[in-house]
Amino acid sequence: MIKNMKKVLIVPILIMALICQFLFAPMKGTVKAAPGDPTFDNKGTTITKEFDISNPVDVSAVLDNASFNSTISYDIKVSGNSIKSNEYEIINKTIKIKSAYLKTAFTGKQNGDVLSFTVTVTRNYFMGFPSVTNLTFNIKLKGVTVNATLSPATATFDKYISSGNYSDKTTILNKGTYNLVKITFGGYTLPGYAYSVSGNQYTFKKEYLAGLGVGSNIFTFDMSGGTDPTFTVTISDTTPLEAPSVSPNPVEFDIYSGGINHVPIEVTFDKGSYGMCRFALKDNTGYVLQYGSDYTVNGNNYTFNLTYLEKLKTVEKEVTPLLRGTLDMPTVTFYALGVPDTVLTINLIDTTPIDATISGSGRFDLNKLSLTDRSDIVVPLQLGTRSLVKITDKDGAVLNRTSDCCNLSGQFTFLMTYLDTLPVGTYTYTFDMDGGVDPTFVIEVVDTTITPTNPDDDTPVVNNPDDGTPVVNNPDIDTPIVNIPEQDNETKIITKVVKTTATTPAKTTKTATKKSAKTGDTANVLLYGVLVSLGFAVIVVTLVSKKRRKM
Repeated sequence: MIKNMKKVLIVPILIMALICQFLFAPMKGTVKAAPGDPTFDNKGTTITKEFDISNPVDVSAVLDNASFNSTISYDIKVSGNSIKSNEYEIINKTIKIKSAYLKTAFTGKQNGDVLSFTVTVTRNYFMGFPSVTNLTFNIKLKGVTVNATLSPATATFDKYISSGNYSDKTTILNKGTYNLVKITFGGYTLPGYAYSVSGNQYTFKKEYLAGLGVGSNIFTFDMSGGTDPTFTVTISDTTPLEAPSVSPNPVEFDIYSGGINHVPIEVTFDKGSYGMCRFALKDNTGYVLQYGSDYTVNGNNYTFNLTYLEKLKTVEKEVTPLLRGTLDMPTVTFYALGVPDTVLTINLIDTTPIDATISGSGRFDLNKLSLTDRSDIVVPLQLGTRSLVKITDKDGAVLNRTSDCCNLSGQFTFLMTYLDTLPVGTYTYTFDMDGGVDPTFVIEVVDTTITPTNPDDDTPVVNNPDDGTPVVNNPDIDTPIVNIPEQDNETKIITKVVKTTATTPAKTTKTATKKSAKTGDTANVLLYGVLVSLGFAVIVVTLVSKKRRKM
């Protein structure tokens, strides 16, 4: 009986289980399909498909076992939000997610990223009890392409070797979904020595960059696809500019047409850092030199023509005859817009020969007692630019430089030892120079010695240079009258010394020798002196006696 009761209860229990399933399934959120529940392509409640963004098409999945005498409704959500009805469609149990929607939804996503759609399938049965099934539709992204990028994409470089910006420049390549094929510059493949590679780091060498032009230099990273990134290096050059120069400087030009430096002047002009500039020339008077007539150019060599150099003005300067000196210093300036002036100095000299000259004449006295004209005679010789070869007298004889004349302290001098050997007369000496005019010098030789008038007396009568009164040695003269100065305001006493004649011995025989006569003359002189002395003594004694008597 009990067995029969069990059989009777089985049927109701099954009916109640079915009712509970339909009643409580939505509440439990069941996602696992029970037999007869809908699935994707008969594979289960979860399915994953790919969306190729490079070839975008709708992504679809087929729902199986979705019928069972029921009315079906669908709800598709992403992250809890239902998508719009125009973003998907369901035809004959096939769910399609539109490609237009997927492209937007996958914006900024990478390959492998997944959008997970929750598909809720509700079945309404004839008895009014719904059956809800949640299915998961995963769509994975593929076909996304990533362009290569460089970081940094720009750099600056200074060609001045002492600058802190004279250095290697590095950038990092993010290849994206592509591979690097080559690096190009100006349409040509960059040579390997221009850069180095370490992983994804690319370093451009400073030695290569220094050889590039100033400005923007663009290096292109040629990738296997996508956009080719570029690395721009802006190059500057702060190297101090090298000023132009000219050499030799200064130069010399001789205005004397016979001088060795009376020739065209050639100089080398270096433009320095201004090689592209065009230079003009002007002198210190403001005159702009004319190419061809004033100067010519051959490469860096500039030649100044004689026709121009001979026109250069000179400044007159006092120059001693022994020193030619330097004249004015004209300048020629090389100039160009925006370039420092380069000045060439031209030293003008004048080697025009200057003849020797002598002014005045000389006089020499043979009288050894003369107080004038008894010295060496200095010749006022100006050599000019000449040199003395020799000195000759009027007969052409060459004077001895040691004994006759010499060069003392730069002056030519006739020595007294030589002049004393010359007879009275006029002598003309020729100064023989190494060129030009040979000047002459005249010396007059005189003798002021007075010859005795008494042929029997060889004692010379000498003129007293103080008053010109001759002193005559003659004992047979009157004793002079001496003026005695006044004494005590008394009357002058003029005492006349009577002529005293010495006792004359007998006349000397005519046969006396000349030698005895000369001895007698000497004795007379001595006697005259004694008599004069006695006369003065008498006068003095007389005056003294008279004074005593008054006292």
